[in-house]
Amino acid sequence: MGVGFPSGHCTGACNTDSDCAGGGVCIALTTFNMCVAPCETADDCRDGYMCDTDDTCWPDCTGDAQCPEAGTCADDGFCGAPASPDGSACADDGDCTGEWCISQADYGFPGGYCSGFCGLDTECTGGGTCYMEPGDTTGICLTACTTDSDCRGGYICDADNTCYPACTSDAQCSDGYVCNALGYCDPPAGDGADGDACTADADCAGGFCFSDADGWPGGYCTGPCTPGADDCAGGGYCDSDSEGNSACIAECGTTDDCRDGYVCSSGLCL
Repeated sequence: MGVGFPSGHCTGACNTDSDCAGGGVCIALTTFNMCVAPCETADDCRDGYMCDTDDTCWPDCTGDAQCPEAGTCADDGFCGAPASPDGSACADDGDCTGEWCISQADYGFPGGYCSGFCGLDTECTGGGTCYMEPGDTTGICLTACTTDSDCRGGYICDADNTCYPACTSDAQCSDGYVCNALGYCDPPAGDGADGDACTADADCAGGFCFSDADGWPGGYCTGPCTPGADDCAGGGYCDSDSEGNSACIAECGTTDDCRDGYVCSSGLCL
């Protein structure tokens, strides 16, 4: 069966305990699920195995090298599950390589979310990205994405290209956050009109801030919209680009109507 299972280990793939023959228990490893034998005491397990805290027979050990799936040898002598990379489901900090489980109870992340503190993307595990609010020097590791399908169930790919909790109502978001028009939890909107300067999404009535780093001098308040629907919370015009992406843009008659760094082009401050 691979390194770490003394004398081999008969098993099978599973999703639930009912998939396991002979009363086995389905457990989740890093790359797959497998059936293992249940137990109440070490006497219920064969040589080389002991009854772990989950009441299943699992390899005993004296060092990490004896454990399967890159697991770790715990102080009490049995192989524990390997820590999971950023974005994985978790129950407590010990489940995560980044040593922080963002819980559903405290923060509204369904099933928990492995993370860690960071200053650079290279400090995140599993290809994660270091998300940092403007002005902060420490961020948190989130799963990078380009589409919703890159994220696990209960999460969508947000405007920052990170997997974030999906929502349909404010009640599903952590305290102080609201469910925005794109279906994920965001800080509550500020009062900045479309086109106003900003440093964070929370500054803007539309809930989004195009950043200075992305080519919008001083930041630019905007928000999601549907062309022709007159639904710009910040009072702007819903403009679409050649790829069909829409955003709320401040309207103008002349460049004098726009703030410094912007010109009036086709009736919009750009």
